[in-house]
Amino acid sequence: MDITLSAELGAFQDQVRHFLAENLSDEMREAARLSTTILADHALTQEWHKVLYRQGWAAPNWPVEHGGPGWTPMQRYLFEEEMNLAGAPRVMPFGAKMVG
Repeated sequence: MDITLSAELGAFQDQVRHFLAENLSDEMREAARLSTTILADHALTQEWHKVLYRQGWAAPNWPVEHGGPGWTPMQRYLFEEEMNLAGAPRVMPFGAKMVG
């Protein structure tokens, strides 16, 4: 089985990595590390979600017509994987993920 990413998916993964490197502060990483689900620090939670929103990634599972990025399942997987590897706070589960 060949699990090599296509050039397009590799470029997407690089885009996510670059975004996280540029936008994820050490303070946010530390708060995420100390939290079990979402950040306990409301101000940091709001700040991180605003960063995701500006990028168009606040609702990663949503289709374009409803305000999401319209990613494929593989893009969603790569996004979540890179978020985890970077130590990023999770997208609030009771907002865009479950309720929306």
